[in-house]
Amino acid sequence: MKHLNIKLLLLALGLLLCVGCERIGAPAKYLISARVTSFATQSGSSQIHFPVMAQRIGSDELVREIDEAEYYYKKLSALYDFKTFALLGTQSLDTVLQGEASLPNPVTLLPAKLSGTKVTVKLLAINAKKGEFQWSMQDSGKSDKQYFFPVENGKSSSIGVIVDSLKNAGVLTVVSFWVMPIDKKTTPEMVKQFLASKNRVKNPANPILSEFSETDQSLLDQLFGAGKLNLPMPARTDSLSEKEVPFINLDQPPLPIGGMSAIAKRFHYPDIARDKQIQGTVFLSLLIDSTGKIARKKILRGVHPELDRAALACIDSVQFSQPRAANKPVNAWVTLPISFRLQ
Repeated sequence: MKHLNIKLLLLALGLLLCVGCERIGAPAKYLISARVTSFATQSGSSQIHFPVMAQRIGSDELVREIDEAEYYYKKLSALYDFKTFALLGTQSLDTVLQGEASLPNPVTLLPAKLSGTKVTVKLLAINAKKGEFQWSMQDSGKSDKQYFFPVENGKSSSIGVIVDSLKNAGVLTVVSFWVMPIDKKTTPEMVKQFLASKNRVKNPANPILSEFSETDQSLLDQLFGAGKLNLPMPARTDSLSEKEVPFINLDQPPLPIGGMSAIAKRFHYPDIARDKQIQGTVFLSLLIDSTGKIARKKILRGVHPELDRAALACIDSVQFSQPRAANKPVNAWVTLPISFRLQ
């Protein structure tokens, strides 16, 4: 009996040592990337609207955001009972976290507001295979809603909720997640491949200009030290001089007076482009002066001469609200995407 007890004790010690070895060998860090894209949605004709964007002219991040929004629109407009999508925006989180577990302070990815409705997405926990998220909505005067859901590595999940049942209007959120365990065997080249994979735009019709961003380089430097591996950065595509009107942070971007319908009523799909099945998104760079008039307009990223001309014609005589910074009227560059899609 004594020999049996000794054997059981040794077996238990062996199991404890194995468990301890697993913990010691577990990755100490995780490189994660989460992206949340949100839309205001309603029934109606099939179309997607993009906002005026006060961002640096020609940034690859802007192009990536529009491309992904178009991809999600195509996929989700058939899944949900919505047809008209208005992009509210995209929020990203790219960081290195210590170990897998519930986060002591959940990371808020999306605080979006729409007509008194506040939508929040938080990252609660991670492991080597997935992220755990919380989606919540606070509707003024109504009960709050909460959903908890996992998103697997390299996958996306979507949540759609009706906000106004009379108008069949709602909010649609898409959450994407990528995770990479980091240990002593992880090399800079392996991280480079991970970054290229998570950056790959899902819309093949509109390939992006570069696979990497300055944020990616910062993550690589954080993990391995500056200069260990330099990622190829996109060339600046700014065709307009920032010396004339430098980029500034606006209190709010100038918006078309009369809303996007002021542009939509001037919209015309060229017959030549329609016959040749040409489609895509034209990015316009607009200099809005302190009175709200368009002082200059140029094609930032074109698709085809016919569509480019049609995009410029859309904004003829359109008046914008005043660009304001520090509560004062200013001149400002903005980017306006015009989408041409065949139904």
